[in-house]
Amino acid sequence: MSNLDDARSPVESSFTPFAFSALCLCFVTVGATTSLFGPLLNAIAERFHRSLPAAGTVLSAYFVGGVLGVLLGWTIVHHFAGRVATRTGLLTMAVGTLGVAGAAHQQLWTLFLLSVCLIGFGFGMLDFSLNTILARTEPRGRAHRLSFANAFWGIGSIVGPLVVILLRPKNFPVLFLMVGVIALVLSPMFRGLAAPALKKEFLATETLDRRAIRPILVTFIVAYILYVGLETAASGWITSDLHASGFSESVGAFVTAGFWLGFTLGRVVGGRLHTHFSAQQLVLGGLIATAISCLAALNHTLALIAFPLAGLVLANVYVFGIIWYQSLVGTDNRGVSFMIVATMSGGALGPGVVSWVVSLSSVRSVPWCLAGLAMLTVIAFVSSNRYRPLTSR
Repeated sequence: MSNLDDARSPVESSFTPFAFSALCLCFVTVGATTSLFGPLLNAIAERFHRSLPAAGTVLSAYFVGGVLGVLLGWTIVHHFAGRVATRTGLLTMAVGTLGVAGAAHQQLWTLFLLSVCLIGFGFGMLDFSLNTILARTEPRGRAHRLSFANAFWGIGSIVGPLVVILLRPKNFPVLFLMVGVIALVLSPMFRGLAAPALKKEFLATETLDRRAIRPILVTFIVAYILYVGLETAASGWITSDLHASGFSESVGAFVTAGFWLGFTLGRVVGGRLHTHFSAQQLVLGGLIATAISCLAALNHTLALIAFPLAGLVLANVYVFGIIWYQSLVGTDNRGVSFMIVATMSGGALGPGVVSWVVSLSSVRSVPWCLAGLAMLTVIAFVSSNRYRPLTSR
């Protein structure tokens, strides 16, 4: 295989410091929004007179919207500049938050779920566009940029539960209106972003054998579906698990914030860790440590520490899974796009499976579910070792 990465890609993205700051703030916004649902499950159940497992379906509704949003994001970034997708995603989130506030005020459950789905729709567009923009920056420093920018997702995820504690769960419509205002403010801030439409990319079929890449890509898609399901289920069910163990909702929200604090710290140091450990070691070590931490959370007291620790060790799986994939196939913007599209289904499936298990047993089954998801993800990633790196051909 010729060295495809030596030449500058025709769709390589770049940004001014101001535009990169806006990109990081977008990660803060979507991270905060995603982290709100877990600490709010009990409040949502009370507001709409639903059971806890039924309230847990909002997580799946959010990620169903995310799947649809990623599909639209895919279309937009392939035909238009990257900033079109970011602006569309932000404006869609703003409309969805308005619907959530109205539905909560009128106690309209169906409208609430549809509005949550619309917020997820905007989130999906943003998650896809931001990560594909970062994944096609110049190869030098790419891992650091991905790790650093995604750390701001963690920062937002810390802020979300803390704001829930400050404003109290019952006032959650106000929280979503705040998200809408922030999204509107961010929407015009991407003028310094240069991310050409992906349709301009050369096919380079003589150097990039799609048939050889396909089985590797499918393996990583499965691994990422499981990983996103694990991350979403963990952040979404921590508060409910601790509440079932006798802790207050505020303690649950605080520990959820701790999970995201660990997550953020892990991503901040991810670039430096990569100088000492391979992408494979960071991914597999993080997942195995996550499984151990979740099992430790079966002890009520240890759970207060185990869940934040799980966030710390889980942090670098997403970023370095992409680096692992690229180490096998080279720069493959199309493949990374497919992975991000497919992984959104994990956000819907993971919490859905946990909600189903909880409905059959109890909330205390959550740590077992999370540990099981972590080990299934390990198996999926390890299975990629049966492929030889195409970049070495």
